[in-house]
Amino acid sequence: MGHPVLHSKSPLIHNHWFRENNLPATYSRIIADDAFTALSLGYKLNLHGANVTAPFKEKVIPSIVRLSAEAAAVGAVNTLLFDGPHISGYNTDITGVIRAFELNWVPLRDRSVLIIGAGGAARAIVSALKTSGANITISNRPDEMATNLARSFQVNNVPFSELPAAVRTAEIIVTALPPDVCVVEPEWLNSGQIIMDANYKNSKMEPLIKAVSAQFIPGTTWLTEQARPAFELFTGKPATADIPAEIISGHPYAGKTNIILTGFMGAGKSTLGPLLAARLGWKFVDVDQVIVEQAGKSINTIFKDSGEDEFRRLESLALEKTLESPHQVIASGGGIVLKESNCELIRRKALSVWLFARPRWIWPRIELTGRPLLQKDDPLAEAERIFEARSDLYFRTADAILDTEAQTPENCTESLHAEISHIFKN
Repeated sequence: MGHPVLHSKSPLIHNHWFRENNLPATYSRIIADDAFTALSLGYKLNLHGANVTAPFKEKVIPSIVRLSAEAAAVGAVNTLLFDGPHISGYNTDITGVIRAFELNWVPLRDRSVLIIGAGGAARAIVSALKTSGANITISNRPDEMATNLARSFQVNNVPFSELPAAVRTAEIIVTALPPDVCVVEPEWLNSGQIIMDANYKNSKMEPLIKAVSAQFIPGTTWLTEQARPAFELFTGKPATADIPAEIISGHPYAGKTNIILTGFMGAGKSTLGPLLAARLGWKFVDVDQVIVEQAGKSINTIFKDSGEDEFRRLESLALEKTLESPHQVIASGGGIVLKESNCELIRRKALSVWLFARPRWIWPRIELTGRPLLQKDDPLAEAERIFEARSDLYFRTADAILDTEAQTPENCTESLHAEISHIFKN
């Protein structure tokens, strides 16, 4: 859970460990503009656990029933466990920070450490290093945030205007700033320093560090090491397997050149699809329409004349043909996830977003459409049965999940575009 969240490699890490441990579990991403919406969808999905990233680490705390001592000390949460209506909150960032330095053989006692930033990540860093014996100084813009953070942990702070001198004299520097933000100039650095960038996505610090031959601790090390205790909280099992280099260094959507919207009938696939395609300047394709054009008859007629099995065969052919072309927003049929071969093809070739909407909550969108699968005495009950049968399939196929039950198509499109535009840069 975070905003933005599509860039996160946590699903790749945890799903790797799930496979290594033969666990029937799946990890995905929730797209939400605020912490309340993200948590609400977590309840609806009946999640067992979740990780939280910026800017929700502090904002989820009012909804948490049980807060670990570490999370309370930091004032930020990065790991959640759901137990019915109750949520427990933890902070494994602290362990991750210490492990990142240990793995790089960096002693901390009596070393001067400068932390740049004062948000949730910075709080975790300060809390972790506070017990290490390091001499900690914080700097941030605005200064007030650094002052407050330093006061709460009884460490030093320097005004942001004095950052150049603070950088030059620090033995160890940790930057905990938003993505694409860099406030350090290369001439302030020297080869004897050790520098960790908490941001693992396109680090702006890395080229500066390499230019002066300083020791660099990438944010991916912290990412992996904070994920290990989170995995143990989720599963009760240790995450002992190494993460393959291609997961850490690779693009999370390598080889994916399309966006596909999955979900139950009425979730908004054919409504949001054209809106999102227009924003991206891509082509919109509706798989159901492709089937109609290729078969020369309506979907209802295909079901009536040939049955569901024939429709599913035609659906798979249409999906495979559609995914041959790049830069498309694709609206899939509600049952496209019923065949594992379809799911595997989607995972390989498209960024998949599950538009989450339960039948009872969107029934006015469905009841008058004459869907062939709902020709029953109690169509709503049948819709709910089908939705429950498919939910795990939608989840397992999804790179991300967006709740469309109560949001307008325009708001949903804006949320999707804000996330996707970071992944597929035009």
